[in-house]
Amino acid sequence: MEFYGGVLKAPKVLADIVESVMDAVYLDCGFDVNALWVIFRGLLEPIIMLNVLEEQPQPVTMLLGLSKKDGKQVDVEHRKEGDKNKASVYLDGQFIASGSSEHKENANLQVAKTALKELFYNPYDKMDIEKEIGPAHDRRFICSVQIAIAEGMLFVTGDEKSRVKDAENSAALAMIRGLQESKFS
Repeated sequence: MEFYGGVLKAPKVLADIVESVMDAVYLDCGFDVNALWVIFRGLLEPIIMLNVLEEQPQPVTMLLGLSKKDGKQVDVEHRKEGDKNKASVYLDGQFIASGSSEHKENANLQVAKTALKELFYNPYDKMDIEKEIGPAHDRRFICSVQIAIAEGMLFVTGDEKSRVKDAENSAALAMIRGLQESKFS
């Protein structure tokens, strides 16, 4: 399975199954698109939509672009080990990361993501749940993001949300807005 920019390639049959289920629900709803959306919204909203993903560079493209910008030479070596394809990334001749998969494309995606993490990992950057509010059946969350910059640490908290992922997204958005409004953009 591969999601756009991800590590795995999704089989076409998965899309066919989702489409068939949506068709059946659409039929049961009397061809009412609004009713269909009410039913599927909760399932589909957590999935990042294509227009958002298209704005984000692919891991391989990002690795090559960042390396070119820094004047570095990236080499990706491929080899077959049994039934696996193995890819290794070298930056100016120095080994950075490796990844493997049954499919060469997936090995490329995996090694590019691993190399980006290795090259740009900062142990001081983190996202945490700051507060959990309310009883278990009605829990709400507030998350924070902290990043290291040359001038020190930047720390922001997001809005209170009913899901951890939404609270994380709120904190991330607060950080992005803070960076855009500050001298760091």
